[in-house]
Amino acid sequence: MACHFNQIISQFFTPMKKWCATLLLVIIASSFRMVRERNPYKAYYFTSLDNFQRQQQVLLDKIKIADLSSPQGIASIKKEIALARLQLKNIDIWLRYFEPVAYKKINGPLPVEWENEVFEKFEKPCKREGAGLSLAELYLNTKNANKDSLAQLIRISSDALTTFRQDSITGQLDTAANFFLCNRLYLLNLAAIYTTGFECPNNDNIIPELRSMLSGVKDIYTVFNQTFPLPPLAIGTRCKKDREKNRKVFLSMV
Repeated sequence: MACHFNQIISQFFTPMKKWCATLLLVIIASSFRMVRERNPYKAYYFTSLDNFQRQQQVLLDKIKIADLSSPQGIASIKKEIALARLQLKNIDIWLRYFEPVAYKKINGPLPVEWENEVFEKFEKPCKREGAGLSLAELYLNTKNANKDSLAQLIRISSDALTTFRQDSITGQLDTAANFFLCNRLYLLNLAAIYTTGFECPNNDNIIPELRSMLSGVKDIYTVFNQTFPLPPLAIGTRCKKDREKNRKVFLSMV
């Protein structure tokens, strides 16, 4: 009798356990979806990455059909590179901060760079491989440019975007803290490299790229403020702290 009763109980609770487990999974999945939907800043990040990757694919398709032996063919590829660079500048504020090593594959300064670390007395120099848009444009200016080599520089750049989709990076977008660090580096680069043409092979594109970048960063600012609004008291407190910090920096410089 007891065994029969236990069988009835087990038959009743086993489906209940499965039902509860399924319900729990649905609730967890819904909560993650709600978090994503409530974070326009993070969604805008992924949308911007997708736009840049699509532009890279357009560039790859253009390379496949272009005639590199003719000035017209080279000019058409350079035009597509310029469009891809404009898309890149819209997300430079994120990419340069989140993963500077992976960034060298997207817009690297050198094909191969030996980088000495801080503790170079104890460690061997690190080999950094570069690829991407700047090197592709420079390669076009060489004699007998090869399609496969040119396309490989862009493929490496496109594949490098996988790094910027990893949870270790995108998880930082769930809070406001990362934005201020990205913006600080962006303002430094604005004065150091963006206005000097350091990583722009064609000096004629410096101003158009700056114009596009400023417009793109303004959109990021707008989405960030919508996602992480600060109450008036917090804004006043932060401004006061910033003024005090700037005053201390100024006094230290004097």
